[in-house]
Amino acid sequence: MKWTTGKEKGIEVIFPKPGRQDRLVAHLGKFNIINFTLDQSGRLATKNSRHSILESPMGYLLARVKENYELSKKRGEGQISYGGEELVNGCRTHLFTGKFPETGGYYGSVVLLNFYAENSLPARVVVYDHYGRLLEKYEYSELKVNAGLSDSDFDPQNPAYNF
Repeated sequence: MKWTTGKEKGIEVIFPKPGRQDRLVAHLGKFNIINFTLDQSGRLATKNSRHSILESPMGYLLARVKENYELSKKRGEGQISYGGEELVNGCRTHLFTGKFPETGGYYGSVVLLNFYAENSLPARVVVYDHYGRLLEKYEYSELKVNAGLSDSDFDPQNPAYNF
């Protein structure tokens, strides 16, 4: 993963393949001459996030949203609505908004989901609490389906990375 905007811009992280318990390897964008090895669920690795890096893939987030939807449907509370088309990363997307009660164990009170019109893959997920505070925001761009990753893609020694 590589952060491309905001105060984290330039940070790069390589994390283990799913199912392995290896540690994260990371470096700061401004000081990428020093690599850090971190516990993937530790305080430093999760400092600005509600999740470990292994919970960051879009499938994890979509599963949480699906759980909210199914729970709200079962209880007869909350609502999901279509908000029309919207541009995300310069591409046409479809916006869906989920609104859930502040109580009841929901992932967030307001969840905004954008899906790329071209391929129906997630473009953006934004979650707010019941006070309207941003809890998390993820954007996905330049997605590659079935990219054919190999062990070298998870190796900090890979010359394609700045490690």
